[in-house]
Amino acid sequence: MELRVPYTQQFSPQQTPLKRLLPVVRQNSGEVKRLRSAIGAAFFKDKADPGKLAGNTLIALRAHGIISAGGADLTDFGKQLVSMRGSEDQAHRLMAKHILVDLDGMGIVETLREMKRADLKISLTTLPDELRQRGYQVSDNSSDLSSVPVGFEKPNC
Repeated sequence: MELRVPYTQQFSPQQTPLKRLLPVVRQNSGEVKRLRSAIGAAFFKDKADPGKLAGNTLIALRAHGIISAGGADLTDFGKQLVSMRGSEDQAHRLMAKHILVDLDGMGIVETLREMKRADLKISLTTLPDELRQRGYQVSDNSSDLSSVPVGFEKPNC
């Protein structure tokens, strides 16, 4: 089994809060261009390249199993997530459980615990090496790792 830190570019409570993102995904799923355009307009319209940032969000949505690989159709998990409209707490709990159980997030948590117990420095430069030693494929882009824990956070918006 391949262990991988999920791609998280432009998929965080600060940039694309679930409360705002899920309705956009629900209303525009099925067609990649339409979904990319809607995400760009909703979250990145004041940025230099909203289409590129929205494309990164699509990659992250696929990596998290919310939309289909290579497309924009909702997966079963994605349908379950968007059906929680109006219940943000439930959606966040489901997302956290999904990251921990289905996306190998528990291994990341265990790695952090072991590093803390061993009194090892925990940083975005030391954590990737520890994860690689445990069989994880880790991108050299530290923002993937820095955003994984925020999947468990509920934003104040």
